[in-house]
Amino acid sequence: MTQLEALNQLLEKVGAGVASVSNPAARAFEPESGGGPCTFHQVSKAYNGSMDAALSLFDSVLSGWVISSIDWKWGDLVEANVWRVDGEGWHTDGLPKAVGASSSPACALLIAIIKAKIAELEA
Repeated sequence: MTQLEALNQLLEKVGAGVASVSNPAARAFEPESGGGPCTFHQVSKAYNGSMDAALSLFDSVLSGWVISSIDWKWGDLVEANVWRVDGEGWHTDGLPKAVGASSSPACALLIAIIKAKIAELEA
């Protein structure tokens, strides 16, 4: 399974509410060549509501991105927005954005992180 396939599988499972720490897709952020950050526990903890884990994951896998906002929308839905920025720290037209939504702020950020990483790999 490629990293892109694993990220897409993880996104599907997190979005459906069936992610599991035993799922190999939870290691999706670790490069196929190895040597990258160990993200398995950060993914699991963020999925289960740990904002500290979600922020730590963001910092370890999305260099050159910023968290634009994490907002309550309607009812119990939270939306997290992350943006790719240029070398001066600005988001400009043409740079990718990613949005995640969930009832948990940490899980919404996790979904946005997964989508951002997918965008990086597809670019």
